[in-house]
Amino acid sequence: MKVRVSVVVLLSLSVMPLLAFAKTWVQETRDADTVRAVWAYIDHKDCAGAVRELNAGVGKNYPGVLLLAGAMFEGGVCLKANWTRAADYFQRAYDAGHPRAAARMASGYAAPAGGPDKAAALWWAIRAGSRLPGECMQTAPLVEDADQFVKALQAWPQARLDACVYVAGVINSISGELDFSSRAALYGMKGELTLTYLPAQSRVAVETDQIEFIQLPGFVDGDAVRERDNRKFKREFALDVEAAADRALRRYVKPAAIDEAWRVTLRMTFNYVTCASCQ
Repeated sequence: MKVRVSVVVLLSLSVMPLLAFAKTWVQETRDADTVRAVWAYIDHKDCAGAVRELNAGVGKNYPGVLLLAGAMFEGGVCLKANWTRAADYFQRAYDAGHPRAAARMASGYAAPAGGPDKAAALWWAIRAGSRLPGECMQTAPLVEDADQFVKALQAWPQARLDACVYVAGVINSISGELDFSSRAALYGMKGELTLTYLPAQSRVAVETDQIEFIQLPGFVDGDAVRERDNRKFKREFALDVEAAADRALRRYVKPAAIDEAWRVTLRMTFNYVTCASCQ
């Protein structure tokens, strides 16, 4: 009997991590499904349906839905634009573990509607892991002490502070918008997107060579057809990215003094796989 009990206990302990993983996977799947459902309603101009679906996901504290709620309040999509409420939902998404919530806080606080609160924008940008120019990262070691962080920023030259907040706003605005790429979600996009941002020139270069669409509409078997359609959607996605970059550049007032040598590389990994056989 003792052996049997030991075996049962050991099996139970080994199963527990699997059950925890399964629960997390189910929650993440339902979260993603709810986000897609909200966007489907928005695409069909059914705001009542979108808000109903959104509220259901918010009630379950799904991180992706909380982030989407913040984005909808920030952009005035089916909801009255309200930065205070947007920030509240972004904070909730951050607390729930969404990896992109800090970026949304950074871009929001850098924008005119968010204050702008320059210290908060940089603090959140660093929290988001933003790849800012070296001059903008000097206060990073103080990020765990908000008071010291703000005090250090107050000693910066105003031109550097303005330039750093501008760059943080632009790159996090672009990445935040691409989090909700309907093309990526609908067509099963996976791979790495690379953006090279030259702040002084107000220019963003887009590289999609490492992107692949694996669930194309009207897909017909055959390498030639697959490659043709893949190139088509990559071109269209590149246009989406360029449009997002243009909106981000227009969202913020560019400071007069920005170092010509500043160069920011942003890499985003996508893995929107919506079919069970896709790896």
